[in-house]
Amino acid sequence: MSNHDLILAGDIGATKTNLALFERASFPGGALRERKYKNREFGGITDIVASFLKEVREKPTLACFGVAGPIRDNRVRMTNLDWLIDGRQLSRRLKIEKIVLINDLVATAKGAPLLGEDELFQINGGKKDPKGNMAVIAPGTGLGKAFLVRKNKHLLPVASEGGHGDFAPRNRQQLALLDFLWQREKHVSVEKVCSGIGLVNIHDFFTSSLNAEDPAVTSTAPAERTPIIVQTALAALQAGNKTAISLRTLALFWDILAAEAANVALDVLATGGIYIGGGLCPRMLPVCVKDRFMDIFIRGVYREMLSDIPVYIILNPKTALLGAGACGLELSQ
Repeated sequence: MSNHDLILAGDIGATKTNLALFERASFPGGALRERKYKNREFGGITDIVASFLKEVREKPTLACFGVAGPIRDNRVRMTNLDWLIDGRQLSRRLKIEKIVLINDLVATAKGAPLLGEDELFQINGGKKDPKGNMAVIAPGTGLGKAFLVRKNKHLLPVASEGGHGDFAPRNRQQLALLDFLWQREKHVSVEKVCSGIGLVNIHDFFTSSLNAEDPAVTSTAPAERTPIIVQTALAALQAGNKTAISLRTLALFWDILAAEAANVALDVLATGGIYIGGGLCPRMLPVCVKDRFMDIFIRGVYREMLSDIPVYIILNPKTALLGAGACGLELSQ
């Protein structure tokens, strides 16, 4: 095994960084070495990668990192973390021949087709078009989107910052939510209602509009409320408390996500499948009602086409890491 057969892959998010060393011959099998790091414990990505490389006997010559933010000229200012990452500068510091940065959702999109059935939760079986485009929408800290567009026999990844597009309400309740958020800020993107940030905003909307209290959530610092909202909603569901604010919050979130997933499908004609990524949805599966999701997803003049589109929730949290590895291997050929 030569160093040219090794690829260092990374998934760099707002709160954590996952790194893995893959070998070409066994990819996408298990990594030779894999580690997870909390970003707040390090001064920057250079320190994280250097720490990882200290544990590796053979150094890779190429690395590919999926990063949460728009990539320009192999540089990125991360969206929800004040890190500026420059691929060329990083390669010089770490003495790696080439480091390529890709958008984190591009990495997820590249990884999605590599997943097995047991790594996906199927919302709609549909009729997968083997020649169709594919798309990923991923609610996490923010909302990410990416596409896989077919050209000849290849799936070409396309980055997007569509999560920062306008939120389009589909009923009076969502209009009221938009109006509530307009009072806070001038631009309400779909990310503000369909992400971890969005859960907090929807919860605030319900406590305000219902003039109700939810001490378990409101007593928590705003930056830490998302997991508490999910936990209290799941507890309310188990207890049969259907009117709990946290449970209403998750239900409205799923409605908004279903509509936005359909928008993405129409944007790129994703007849090859819609993959829902991010860390939120797998934790909130008990609140997802498949029939309701698809009732919202299937609408308008292209109802028949939308009903045929397979819709999956990605369960494997390492999908972006796999996708970064796949991109790296393609670049090294």
